[in-house]
Amino acid sequence: CVLVSVLASQAFGADASAEKLLPPHIDKIKRIVFTKHFDMGGSHYAYTDAVSNEDTLNPGGRVKEFNFKGGSSLCLLEIGDDYATKVTTLLDDKDGVFRDPDVSYDGKRILFAWKKSARGDDYHLYEMDAATRKVRQLTFGLGVADYEGIYLPDGNIMFSSTRCFQNVDCWHVSVCNMYLMNKDGKYMRRIGFDQVHSNYPQVHPTSGLVTYTRWEYNDRGQIYPQPLFRMHPNGAQQTEFYGNNSYFPTTILHARGIPDTGKVLAVLSGHHTHQRGKLAIIDPSKGRQETSGVTLVAPVEKLKGVIKIDRYGQRGEQWQYPYPLDEKNYLVTFRPAGAKLFGIYFMNSEGKRVLLASDPKISCNQPVPLAPRKRPPSPAYPIDWRKKTGVYTIQDIYHGPGLKGVKRGSIKKVRVVALDFMATDIGRKHGPSTISDLAAWDVKIVLGEAPVYADGSAAFEVPARTPVYFQAIDANGHVAQSMRSWSTLMPGERFGCIGCHEDKNQAASGTAGVTIALKKGVKPLEPFYDISGKGFSFPKMIQPIFDAKCVS
Repeated sequence: CVLVSVLASQAFGADASAEKLLPPHIDKIKRIVFTKHFDMGGSHYAYTDAVSNEDTLNPGGRVKEFNFKGGSSLCLLEIGDDYATKVTTLLDDKDGVFRDPDVSYDGKRILFAWKKSARGDDYHLYEMDAATRKVRQLTFGLGVADYEGIYLPDGNIMFSSTRCFQNVDCWHVSVCNMYLMNKDGKYMRRIGFDQVHSNYPQVHPTSGLVTYTRWEYNDRGQIYPQPLFRMHPNGAQQTEFYGNNSYFPTTILHARGIPDTGKVLAVLSGHHTHQRGKLAIIDPSKGRQETSGVTLVAPVEKLKGVIKIDRYGQRGEQWQYPYPLDEKNYLVTFRPAGAKLFGIYFMNSEGKRVLLASDPKISCNQPVPLAPRKRPPSPAYPIDWRKKTGVYTIQDIYHGPGLKGVKRGSIKKVRVVALDFMATDIGRKHGPSTISDLAAWDVKIVLGEAPVYADGSAAFEVPARTPVYFQAIDANGHVAQSMRSWSTLMPGERFGCIGCHEDKNQAASGTAGVTIALKKGVKPLEPFYDISGKGFSFPKMIQPIFDAKCVS
């Protein structure tokens, strides 16, 4: 055990007395679980999987990002009545890394990821009984990484995993997506079907919905879209929470919901960066794009306009892994300007702080109170795991900025296109090979088309667990607009759109009545073109037309 007096922590100008800052919150933070590990991240914020056999799976050593440095501890911080702190090491591993602790709602169990060696093991999920310190392993398998596990209100566990076996489109790195399992690690199922990394799921304490970071660049630049998404705990209703049509924030990291609000506390970071940046509150009720709903805190600073910076927030004071106690008081992982290592701090929105735990040799990070907390609502959204399809409905395709300037009545169909993401790179000298140069990253499969009726409505069935995007088609069969993101349905899910890229703060019109599409009923997709057994390619499908009609 190491004893540290927080009252002696006066090394930095913003540090304050524990006796002044801690008393109103001490019942929530008397015991805090945290980790000690290296500062994660490589050339990109998401590259922390460190899968053991990536070099083996990519002959020739083409994996460029293996970010792992052994030597780590899982620790317990206790704050006494005199505000002195006691740090106890729960688990220590000189070769491995502990990361991503979460505490059950009754405060009795600690969920965490543990990778015991660089090449002989991978990150897997473990659970510790807080009273007995007994540990059990929940997930297994060499060659896959399971991490960022969280307890859900319904008793299940959600986590990030490389079990999707995909490769980042622009680099030689494994991809992680979201998975579900029960409390014992059984009935594992994939619920994220995303192009590249989706990270850091967290249950919002007010809504019970899960927020997470989704890196996406379907048919657009890869640097700026790392927005915050949200879903129901069963994977349904995956949609934007903040910033999916923005240059800013470049990346939203480590977001956690603020109790009794609809807001989140997050770290704003860059694309080609480690996992660190500036601390901010995001309030989607004030807007969902650019700086409209973002306020920096510690100290408070309102941002304005469009900020377009790849490596945003990497200078000066740095934050990671915030844990909001309320809107103005937080536990944070913090590194003062000029310091080399992160420590655990109590900090308020003005920037006044108290150092709770530090180590002269390694960063202290990822604080989570070891205490019972109110179980959030468990929002029920009906799905049926036995089914193979889901349903989209559109109230009015002309509503919203997506079809701004397009003449009402000109759109006749919605074309549905599925994305087939890259399983592995195919070995180009400077990066993975894609299907085209400066255009599409991934193979697209046209699933079919659905009619758009006179009132702009549509209702159609699509395969579940399949990433799809939509195109608005006019009377000539031309694409009037194409969606540069994607959507995925769980089995049996129904997802309703008001329009085309409408503001998520808008409600459906109460005067619209029942649309023509709903009166006619949900329809299966109409075939687009017979490409069975061939695939859709220029040499096979387009060149023969030129040969027959044009070359002569």
